[in-house]
Amino acid sequence: MNKPDTLKKSGDLTVLLPAYNEIVNLRILIPKIIAVTKLLEGIQTEILVVLPSFANSSEVAEINTLGAKPVKRHPTNSFGDALRTGFSSSSVSTEFIITMDADCSHNPDLIPRLLQNASNAHIVSASRYVNGGSSDAKRRQQAMSRIVNFAFTIVLGEKIHDISGNYKLYRRSIISQLELTGKNFDIIQEIVFKTKKLTGKSFNLVEVPYRWNERLDGKPKRKLVPYIVSYIRMLLKFAILRLKP
Repeated sequence: MNKPDTLKKSGDLTVLLPAYNEIVNLRILIPKIIAVTKLLEGIQTEILVVLPSFANSSEVAEINTLGAKPVKRHPTNSFGDALRTGFSSSSVSTEFIITMDADCSHNPDLIPRLLQNASNAHIVSASRYVNGGSSDAKRRQQAMSRIVNFAFTIVLGEKIHDISGNYKLYRRSIISQLELTGKNFDIIQEIVFKTKKLTGKSFNLVEVPYRWNERLDGKPKRKLVPYIVSYIRMLLKFAILRLKP
């Protein structure tokens, strides 16, 4: 891996939406993203919707009609493979990749602020837990999220308030150098950990406050037991890797 000495100051934008039976929400979300990103000066934007392998032709056609590019995830239908498929499918002109949930819990109005904070950052994270941020989640969900964040920040050695959220801006020039193996939502923490490993002491993650909203339609896709198991495995892996030179 080649350690980036300087950060790219320009490049196009890919908005990456892992979607699993979210067409009702996508009908609302995609037009909102288009409305926000068309106001960005000097940046071309593509919207990638990463669908499960079983998505039917009518859903694919409708996403095209909405103005986004549908891509089917591979080799499995896991969240990890959704992100890996999206990263590898992004345009070669892309430098900035913003990942968002497809359930309308992430407000596209924050996209310009994420980009504004990207000039000297390796990652920009929308944060529920910094001053000005908030969450509509139930107390038990918020408690679990904070515990996960606390555990990973200890292993990572960085004070990050919201490491587990999927609303983040990454750099394609960095992502393309990372070997990502996470199967579930732990891939988000893996990206942060390996980006720090790559960039060393220059690592800079900037947090921008935002409000997390409850999903608009449908039920959450996260399964509690696999969710917890995957995080424990990744934590142990990070702890071992951190001890290595």
